[in-house]
Amino acid sequence: KVKGKETVDGKEAVVLEGNSPGKPAETLFLDTKSHMILRVDAETDTPQGKVKTSTYPSDYRDVDGLKIPFKVKIDTCMGSINYTVKEVKHGVEAPDSLFTKPAN
Repeated sequence: KVKGKETVDGKEAVVLEGNSPGKPAETLFLDTKSHMILRVDAETDTPQGKVKTSTYPSDYRDVDGLKIPFKVKIDTCMGSINYTVKEVKHGVEAPDSLFTKPAN
């Protein structure tokens, strides 16, 4: 559903709400000029229960013809997390050991 327009970090955004069957709704805020996602509001299941999150992707860069956010900030009631991506490569072999959960 189109929910109107809002301002996110000083940029005009179209607000869209949608969900997959059986999943809670998510709200996306799309920049009216670049059409990139400025914010996503969602509800996430955690060991502490359901938590509302606001995710802010930014610093979009072109990588092999795709716009990739190199910075992502996630705000929750428990605090904020900031991610910064240094490099993105597509089609690179990744050993299974990279996906093994580390021992405590």
